[in-house]
Amino acid sequence: MRLSLRAPIVATGLAFVLAGSASAAQMGPTASSEKQALVEARDELASKAAQTKGAPRAQFDLERRRVDGLIEALEHGQRVSPNAVEDALRDAGRPSPW
Repeated sequence: MRLSLRAPIVATGLAFVLAGSASAAQMGPTASSEKQALVEARDELASKAAQTKGAPRAQFDLERRRVDGLIEALEHGQRVSPNAVEDALRDAGRPSPW
């Protein structure tokens, strides 16, 4: 009984590992570099928001959520417009949200 249960569990684990490596290969070098730049921008926006009060903080948080959406889209293999990535990176680099 034990041996018959072990084989499906091992097969399922192997399937998950192979699926994960296949999705990473689909991302490609461009998507991973975009993702890395977006992660850095998100961290920068979070830092700026932590050091700010009021409406500017809310704007930094809003921009951070927009960047999070782009990161999630890239992680799930969805296409993201290069213009959206450029706009998000440009907006994250501004010293003031306005």
